[in-house]
Amino acid sequence: MLNQLKIGEQIKAAREQKGMTQEQLAEAIGMTQRMVSSYERGKVAVSRKAAEKISRVLGLSVAFLLRTSDMPYEKIELDAIFKKTIPVYDSVSAGGGSVIAQEPIGTIQATEGDFAMKIKGDSMPPLSADSYVIVKKVYDVRDVRDGSIVVVRINGDEAVLKYWFIEDDYGVVLRSENIDYKPRFIPYERFYNGECELIGIAVGQYKDLRGVNYKK
Repeated sequence: MLNQLKIGEQIKAAREQKGMTQEQLAEAIGMTQRMVSSYERGKVAVSRKAAEKISRVLGLSVAFLLRTSDMPYEKIELDAIFKKTIPVYDSVSAGGGSVIAQEPIGTIQATEGDFAMKIKGDSMPPLSADSYVIVKKVYDVRDVRDGSIVVVRINGDEAVLKYWFIEDDYGVVLRSENIDYKPRFIPYERFYNGECELIGIAVGQYKDLRGVNYKK
């Protein structure tokens, strides 16, 4: 019940920040104003499907809305003063998977992170395809917070950009923002035996393709 109240507070705060009334939000997600009010007061649990509709309208990640992450999409935008040069790799898939090149294709200027990777696919909107996700290296699966956006290498060279949801002591579920892509359970054992590799967590997005200094 306490978590329902907190989620309701999250919805209300995001709605008000967006400048929307309960009636406007209800119309946008195809529900009644009474149901939106029930969500915000914590009287009714928010289903995953409802959370996906609400988050899409309010411009937040589902994980942030459901309080499994403290990183709304607004915080993943990189708009601060650039401070350092990091390498850019091609590529990471926001979809079915793609191969990570061994050599960087160029560099960009960023405030944080260890490298950037080109995003391909449509499983993680509003992270734009053909932009770059900035990644901070993480080597231990225990250092990843539940609900983080991660880059994971699966089956050798296949790399994906997904949400990281912890499943007790057994493993994690890699989930897409786009509901057309099915969740994928990965036992911790596959990370420990080298079948899968945690590459890092997403800390920003770089959209200015003109700012990439490509290798010649």
